[in-house]
Amino acid sequence: MSKGSRVRRRRADTISLVFCDLDFDRASRPFGRGTNPIPPSGWAMARAGLVYAEWDGRRCQITGNELIEGRHPASLLVAVLREHPQRLIVGHGLLRSDLTAVAMVTDVPDAVIRRSVDTLELAHRLRGGRRSTGCNLSDVAWETLGLRRRKPTVPDRLAGGGAVTRGDHDPREDAALVARLWGEMVTARTLSWGTGAPSGRPGTATLAVEHLAELTGRQPQPETEHYRRCLSADPPGRLLDESKSRVLRTIAADLPNPIIIRDVAERLQAAGLVPTGPLSDEELLTACQWMGYRQNLDVRDRIARGRPLTKALRYRLGQALWEMTHPSFVSTIHQARHRSQMSALAFIELQQLLQEQNRIRAMVADAVDPA
Repeated sequence: MSKGSRVRRRRADTISLVFCDLDFDRASRPFGRGTNPIPPSGWAMARAGLVYAEWDGRRCQITGNELIEGRHPASLLVAVLREHPQRLIVGHGLLRSDLTAVAMVTDVPDAVIRRSVDTLELAHRLRGGRRSTGCNLSDVAWETLGLRRRKPTVPDRLAGGGAVTRGDHDPREDAALVARLWGEMVTARTLSWGTGAPSGRPGTATLAVEHLAELTGRQPQPETEHYRRCLSADPPGRLLDESKSRVLRTIAADLPNPIIIRDVAERLQAAGLVPTGPLSDEELLTACQWMGYRQNLDVRDRIARGRPLTKALRYRLGQALWEMTHPSFVSTIHQARHRSQMSALAFIELQQLLQEQNRIRAMVADAVDPA
């Protein structure tokens, strides 16, 4: 084989990739450790870390990275992912959580979904069973790579019980960790998972040819095709239970015009409770993500059907808009709640913050529905 032929073959084997990890302002457990996790369709995206790389058939070479944040992180993320249609998009939970949350506030084009690879979905499938116990990024990275993940929990500004907030953690660290995990899976052709729970068992699976084809984008993941069908205009009823079908119908349909949410926001702005200036549709729909999960869907359903919001929904929506635009206050309260378990002084501080919170909530109620 000539030198030119070898170069052309290497170029043909080269794969461009972008590894993706998202941080959320509101994630899985908004009301403490004793509650059930909220589905990803109820999460509110805060920012994303991207790591760019090239795979030459032997090793994964990192070529750059990018941090996406600001007022419109979801639509900006989609715009960046669309810029290079040849790049494979890889994430741990990319389909199961990340793109589901993004699709609640902005359109995720089919071209992005078709290029997506979710290593969590593959781990879950290889492990077997109904739940992906021991397949989270922390467990898989430790069992497969022997690396400890620096971010210990899912960041959640609304979580009580001392949950770790996003703080200074950079999501590009986890994106780089996913890159190392993907490289190990492709070269060593193995994936290991941990216990995850007392009832779980660690294990290792050897990747077959079809798994490698999925990881390198030469064959679509079954979960990717499933996700695309669910986001179609009329998803097959057999694919989903009733609650999941309701969520995905909300995503699949054109995102509702949030005119009702805008009315509530403008009332809060007039009262000086929310910063002035126009709020985009993405920001208004993100406020729904800060609500309770069922309240989120109720607001969207009512908008889609042209029905007015109940007084209770308007009040909770007003709270969500205030919380979304004052995340530092929300975070301060929950940090104080954690510290209050350790000292009397911190307990007094918490009581003062809760009094201020009640005062603000009363002002929100008056602004949303004046007497």
